[in-house]
Amino acid sequence: MNHFPSPSFQEILDEQNTSLCLNLKAAGKSLPLPWNGEVTHEESNWRVKTVSAPVEGRSGCYEITSVIELTGGNSPATTVELASSFANWSPSSYVFAPTMVYDGNRFEIVDVPYSPFWPDAFHYGVNKPISITNQTHLNKDGSASSIEIDTWGVATPCLGWRAPEGRGFLLFTPDSNELGPMGLTIREDGDARMASFSVVAPRHRSKIPNIMGFRDGDPARAWKAGDKATITARLWFFQAPRLQNLFDRYSEVRKDFGSRRSVKALPFSEAARMVREKVNALNWDEELGYYRHGISRLNTKPYDWWQLGWVSGGLTTLPMIAQGDATAKARAIRNLDFMFTGSPVENGLWKAHHDGTKFNNEDPRPPRPGYLVSVRRLSDALYFGIKQILMLEARGDIVPDTWKVSAKKLADSLVHIFRKHGQIGQYLDIRTAEIGIGGSTAGGVLPAGWILASRIFNDSSYLKAAEDLGHQLVRDCVETGLTTGGPCDMLTAPDSESCFALLVSLVDLFEATGDSFWAKSSSDLTRQFSTWVTSYDFSYPPESHLGKVDAPSNGSVWANIQNKHAAPAICNFSGESLFRLWRDTGDELALDLIRDIAGNITNYVSREGHQIGTMNSGMMCERVNLSDWEGQEGVGGNIFGSTIWVETALMLTVAELPGVYVRKDTGRVEIFDHVEASFLNEGGKPHLRLQNPTSFDADVQILVEEAADLTKPLPLEIMSRCKRVSLKAGARMDLPL
Repeated sequence: MNHFPSPSFQEILDEQNTSLCLNLKAAGKSLPLPWNGEVTHEESNWRVKTVSAPVEGRSGCYEITSVIELTGGNSPATTVELASSFANWSPSSYVFAPTMVYDGNRFEIVDVPYSPFWPDAFHYGVNKPISITNQTHLNKDGSASSIEIDTWGVATPCLGWRAPEGRGFLLFTPDSNELGPMGLTIREDGDARMASFSVVAPRHRSKIPNIMGFRDGDPARAWKAGDKATITARLWFFQAPRLQNLFDRYSEVRKDFGSRRSVKALPFSEAARMVREKVNALNWDEELGYYRHGISRLNTKPYDWWQLGWVSGGLTTLPMIAQGDATAKARAIRNLDFMFTGSPVENGLWKAHHDGTKFNNEDPRPPRPGYLVSVRRLSDALYFGIKQILMLEARGDIVPDTWKVSAKKLADSLVHIFRKHGQIGQYLDIRTAEIGIGGSTAGGVLPAGWILASRIFNDSSYLKAAEDLGHQLVRDCVETGLTTGGPCDMLTAPDSESCFALLVSLVDLFEATGDSFWAKSSSDLTRQFSTWVTSYDFSYPPESHLGKVDAPSNGSVWANIQNKHAAPAICNFSGESLFRLWRDTGDELALDLIRDIAGNITNYVSREGHQIGTMNSGMMCERVNLSDWEGQEGVGGNIFGSTIWVETALMLTVAELPGVYVRKDTGRVEIFDHVEASFLNEGGKPHLRLQNPTSFDADVQILVEEAADLTKPLPLEIMSRCKRVSLKAGARMDLPL
């Protein structure tokens, strides 16, 4: 073996039973490369130069940079690889790549087409293991297998693992080099007790992951004299007595590579106005009395009418109540009445789908049976439904008793199911109010819904149920690093939606009880959620839809391991829980995440002078395609049209998050809206200097606090504590504090 040129780093490698090497693979043949020097392979001449050093300020981290250049001749079908190989490997290690691989994806494979569901009833059951569609994975039994992904197919180019004996490893690399995106490859052979984690240039996947299954691999590249590839990697070895240590270290250093920029172009208030106008013009159905999932009555698909929770139903109404005009508020109330009175069945559960003529228990597309209803949908309905009842009552509106009756029956039915089974499951049998398909984190936001139920019905038993379910989900999901089952179109693959839904509940549990257990659990899950958030600004192809508007990708949120794209928002939350967590505990990662997510979201609103694809003003699409899961032509593209869940998430963000936060006693200012702000104290008179750098007038919501204010949680509606300031386009003003 060629020893690494740095003796101190070689000692670390030896301690970790690790070998690090460079390989040249050309026309089916493999050749080890020296760290420094020249080598001839058949008719090609190669030169390698490698430098390594510990990273300043990053204890335990070494950076390696190898420049491999073809100095003479030609080399067909060639890649170079930096490989970290591990001896004494245990297949029970937790293998990780952000957004793509969680616990090696060693789950039950159900090879079905999109939109997936288990094809036969024998798949159902209360104690259901995690199931995924045909996705890249390591084998359950540890037999020889490999995962081939690339640096554009993850939120942060990274591979890692945590071994059962308490060791951790992370490898970070830039998202591209001279030859474009690079490959990220994991190989495992449990019988030989070996595994390797590699960076490959250029990427050369033998098969490319699609949404379901795979397509033909990357074309081989022929090198000519003068071609070179720079491979840079930062390698971390660390103690990991808990799995959480892997996510802790990842979240600390996720931004070490790449660049980020702040683009202030469209203020919150104007973005929300555009989107509300679009939704009220194109999604409102006057005849049926609800905001539709789709925008046309022509050629309507089964899911384009009403879907409870998840992607809009009963959620779009909240920002209409909070910030809409009288017409929008009246429509929201009518929509809520449709939900509270039309959805419930006798046993307390709610139907989740309306096809324009009748209610269905769930999306009727086969192979979905007609009697299962998603726990995600029911949990969303309870949480957002009660939240809006409380909002309306705080405004002095009279809420029909029927709304509270159906909300209470739903809360009670879900408590009964949880108490009986010790879990809430993923799908419930609406005929019997029993678990049809168990497991998952689908009920992640349900504890938050029960907390609101305890408040509105003055019944502490709901808070006790929230705590008990919270403990179960922390034990089974947070501590295993697997949050699953939130979306209704991906079986139980790991996903960001269930992760954030549970985070909402954990933050609310902390605020409701003051128990530090929930603060710690919230902090842990925030670090796991960070694996789903893009950490840098991707360079889209200039002629792609997103390249033309130069949209920053930092802060976009990836969906799940199956639907391999980011989106402009969290599905389907504002992210205020991250802000609350930072305010309550000082968790700076939570602040960093919400600053990125909220600060970027309005850049994905289509408008005059900033048209995205063919979308009209106020429209947003869920696609933020960094990866080529929909083909190379889909990178930065496939803007297929308006996606109401993204539009709802933007409106929720503006309705629930302050634009500027100020600590008057310390002078700290945090900005989420597209304005500039600074704290000044002249002559003992503190004030806030605001400037609007955009070409749109802005109504800015400003939350000003002092240390004493932090002793109690914020109210249900943060905006009730905010001061609204109007600022003309390009204007500047000083606001006395």
